[in-house]
Amino acid sequence: ASRIEQELRRRKVPISVVGIPKTIDNDICYTDTTFGFDTAVGLAQEAINAVHYEAKSAKGGIGIVRLMGRDAGFIALYASAASGDVNLVLLPEKSMSMQDILKNVELRLRKKGHIVIVIAEGACQDLKPKDLQLGKDKSGNPLHWDAVTHIRSEITTYLNEKEIEHTIKFVDPSYMIRSAPCSASDAHFCLCLANAAVHVAMAGRSGIVVCHHHNNYVSIPIDRAIFQLKRVNPK
Repeated sequence: ASRIEQELRRRKVPISVVGIPKTIDNDICYTDTTFGFDTAVGLAQEAINAVHYEAKSAKGGIGIVRLMGRDAGFIALYASAASGDVNLVLLPEKSMSMQDILKNVELRLRKKGHIVIVIAEGACQDLKPKDLQLGKDKSGNPLHWDAVTHIRSEITTYLNEKEIEHTIKFVDPSYMIRSAPCSASDAHFCLCLANAAVHVAMAGRSGIVVCHHHNNYVSIPIDRAIFQLKRVNPK
C-alpha cells in the first residue's frame, strides 16, 4: 500500500490509499488492537481448554498448543492468560533455553501430573541449529524454523531418559482460527474502521492507516505504522 501510494503521488493521480489494521497477530504500531485479534484469542482459548482436559485425563499428560504469532506473541499470551490453565508460554519476544523448558516440564509433571504448554509459531528461534538456512517465503518474509517439533522431540527424549511416564497431546488450530466467522466485537470494530476509512478518503487524505488508539479512531501515516512491529513487552 505504501509503494502504491508513492507511485500514485509520483504520477499525480487523484486516488486515495487508506489502510485498516488487518492482522490477527495484533502487531501493528499505533493501534491498540487489530481486527481479527479478538476472534483469534477466543478460539485459541477453546483449543487450550480442550488440550487441558486431554492432558489432565492422562498420566503424565503434556498438552501442547501451537498458536499464530510469527514475530509477536500477543495471541499466545492473551489466550493463555484468559484460560488460566497454561503452565508455560513460549513467545518470540522472550528466549528460553531448552534446559529450562525441560526442567519446567519435569517439575510440573512430578508435582501435578500434567502440564499445558502454549507456543507461538515464531518462538524459540534461537534454538535453531546454527548451520540451518531457511531463506524467505514468496512475500519476502524470513521463514521460521519449526521449533515446536524440536521441543516435542526433546521433551520425549528427556523424559524417557528420566523414566517418567508421559504422553503428549498436540494441537495446531491455525486454520480453524483463520477461517472462522468473526466475533461480534470484531464485526462491530471492522464496521467502525471501514466508516472511518471512507470518511478520511472522502476528505482527500491518502497514505494513511485508520487505527484505534486510546478509544479514538486516528489517522496514522502508513510509513509510521510499518516503521517497526508492535511486540509484547516481556516485562
